[in-house]
Amino acid sequence: MKMVKVIEAFLFRPKSATTLSRREISENNRYSLRETYINTDKIVSMKGWKKPQEAVFPEDLDDRQIFSYLEIETGMHNRGIVVIGSPEDVLKKFYENKN
Repeated sequence: MKMVKVIEAFLFRPKSATTLSRREISENNRYSLRETYINTDKIVSMKGWKKPQEAVFPEDLDDRQIFSYLEIETGMHNRGIVVIGSPEDVLKKFYENKN
């Protein structure tokens, strides 16, 4: 098993949704970033991901940033995550860490 650190972009969900209206919850478009470790043996597929037009990312993130969508095997169902970097760059990072 090889674990590789990536930066994941995920939809920000407030800890308490009780103060938000139903519309605010369903139309949430704020993204946040976090470090995530991925087992490279469990990657099923990878492709480029274009951020939604209405998406709001942290201010210090360059608008030209490229993202990838990874599908990860988690048992009966797969889980998808969005990470920073083009598919080529992410794949290169995985291979660099194989040794």
